Amino acid sequence: MTHEKLASRIQENRSDFIKPVRLVFFSREKERQAHASILEFAKIFEGQTTKIILESYDMVMDKDKVEDYGIQRSPALVVEGLQEKKIFFYGWIEHFSDEILFETVHALSGPGIWLPPDIRTALDRLTNKVVVRVFVNDTCQECKDAAHQAVAFSLSSRYLEADIIHANYYPDLVKKNQITRLPKTIFGELVSVEGIVSDGEFLERIFQAEGTKPRSDRRCLLCGLDSQDAICLRCKNRIQAEALEQKRKREKKTSGNRETSRHSG
Repeated sequence: MTHEKLASRIQENRSDFIKPVRLVFFSREKERQAHASILEFAKIFEGQTTKIILESYDMVMDKDKVEDYGIQRSPALVVEGLQEKKIFFYGWIEHFSDEILFETVHALSGPGIWLPPDIRTALDRLTNKVVVRVFVNDTCQECKDAAHQAVAFSLSSRYLEADIIHANYYPDLVKKNQITRLPKTIFGELVSVEGIVSDGEFLERIFQAEGTKPRSDRRCLLCGLDSQDAICLRCKNRIQAEALEQKRKREKKTSGNRETSRHSG
């Protein structure tokens, strides 16, 4: 997405930007020139609507802010909404990060991100924080869907944090987490999955990572029927059907917006 297209898209959705959102950028002095494109992209949001505030900090000089946000690596861009809800982006991939970033800012400032009602109900059962880390790169076809999925779930629960990590920036993390295929999503410290999974399976991994105690009655968390899994197959299939329908609607809307922009240009 070019700077001009981003500015146009923000203007098209201007009425949706209602709640304040903070974009917080972290980098090191020696990296600043190399990562200038991230900051320039973030500046467009601030320039198009008063609801977006941009802050930039140095990893060395601004240690108090680094500690406040728990930043351990740079470059990092934090999207922070009300109630201190945060999504973390580490590294940057043109035409990938920009799309996910827009969706995240748009959701935090206004309409939110759609998830099946059953999933939102199930997420209300969480009582412990779970960090969901998604490793992606610029050649991975499934990475955008994995990142979108993690962001959507995270924005739907105060106990979830999503970190979108661009693997090419951090080879040490790739080695540490034994990543051989992308996308790879890690839930907490011990639960992980490679590639794309359904929303129902994603939900199951969250509860596994949280350490939900085994239920003596072995019932589905959603429908309450007998099930060996936290989410029964019937509910998984229903959730997946709802998610696919919503994805089609989202893609149709995005396609319509692009067509309108093309004709107006």
